[in-house]
Amino acid sequence: MQAYHVSAHPLAAQTCLEARWGPTISQVVRMMRAARLAGSQALAALPYSGEMARLRGRGGDELTALIELVFEEVRQQYYPKRISRLDSVFLMRSHQDAVWFHDNYRPGAHIYECHVSGSSPFVADFGVVTKGIDSEQAIGAEIAAMEQRAHNYWTASTSPIRPELLALANSAYVVKDV
Repeated sequence: MQAYHVSAHPLAAQTCLEARWGPTISQVVRMMRAARLAGSQALAALPYSGEMARLRGRGGDELTALIELVFEEVRQQYYPKRISRLDSVFLMRSHQDAVWFHDNYRPGAHIYECHVSGSSPFVADFGVVTKGIDSEQAIGAEIAAMEQRAHNYWTASTSPIRPELLALANSAYVVKDV
């Protein structure tokens, strides 16, 4: 299967793509999940050091971590057979979608044509993830709305406006830089 990958890292032809969501986001999501399971006081007491500080230093990606936390919790509880976003290679179906992602989220990155082998990637709507939150609403209501979006994402209940493909690490190979 042909697909496209956007990466800030230069990649050579035949490079096997690995999950590069980044240890910072992945570790922060896992820290937040552990604290959330321990209770709201533990979540509020998360230190702003280590990975959390590095995350803040990248420009306020705490919102991204919160969204990924909610999506991962819903996946683990209701759709455990789906591939985790934290362990996935993110691909686009078309060059046009890859250009859109590049222009909106990774200016200056490379777009690569890839070949995906093995199991078929999970297809979902990237727009469901990137909707963000309404800062005018109470956080509890926003988390509930995120949980509903996560259910929609994991069931792929709507035709994706901005389809993204989640592939297993080591199942996608770079063909060429486009």
